[in-house]
Amino acid sequence: MKKVYIYTILLLLLFLIQSCRTYRQLWYTNPLNAASQPYVAMPTFKDSSKSATYANINFYKGSANDYGSDEVNLFSLGIYRTKKINMFQLYYGGNFFIGNYVLHPLESDDMNYFQYKKIEYGNIYKTFSAAGVMGGINYTVQGKNSEWRVLGFEFTINKEFGNYLNFRESLSDSSTTLLIKNSGYTTLGLNTEVISYLRKGSLGMKFSYGYIIEKEYIKPKVYDIHNGNQRQSFNYLTLAISYTNKKYTGYIQSDFGIKASGTKVGFVYRLW
Repeated sequence: MKKVYIYTILLLLLFLIQSCRTYRQLWYTNPLNAASQPYVAMPTFKDSSKSATYANINFYKGSANDYGSDEVNLFSLGIYRTKKINMFQLYYGGNFFIGNYVLHPLESDDMNYFQYKKIEYGNIYKTFSAAGVMGGINYTVQGKNSEWRVLGFEFTINKEFGNYLNFRESLSDSSTTLLIKNSGYTTLGLNTEVISYLRKGSLGMKFSYGYIIEKEYIKPKVYDIHNGNQRQSFNYLTLAISYTNKKYTGYIQSDFGIKASGTKVGFVYRLW
């Protein structure tokens, strides 16, 4: 009789452990998720020039998928033009991206493991590239030793190419939690930035928040078991710190999104 009690207790404990366990879901989206918006250096209002042209390069390293279980490595090169119109500043330009998406192994008890294993399994590198345009405008208030770019509007429009897109197109919806095969990636957001004038150069701190406005990213019909089983639209948040001296700007930017996050380190050079 005692053995029956012991086995019953062990079974109950096993059931409780399994019921409390959180499993990994599979979310496969565009590799630019949360990473498409670079820091944009612009002339300060102390600078008498009304327009300028810049080149921007950056490297992004981040995570993707549920629990950040996959890896994204991304190099970006862009060129853009800025203009001042009274207290407004605007910019427009283009970007090119190249990188890889690393699919890390699943555990045997992860959700959809068996369906996934039939396709591919392991540390698999999928290359990708993308190209697109970006633009924005902000309203600026100038102080004695600083300027505040009070409110800005920003957008990016990009199209993806490569093996990672082919991989997503080869999967069936039933083998994943969320599968987005759309090669387009369009964002729309707001930002604010404070620029402090230094003896040599200037120091900037910028905050941006926005949404991915492709229809597949607007409250998709899936439930995130790690966020209260809620449906949620894909958004992004960026925090950037920059230092500018003459024609050179260096920056570090943290990017956060739904099932994606990472850090971007970049350099901007003023061409003319």
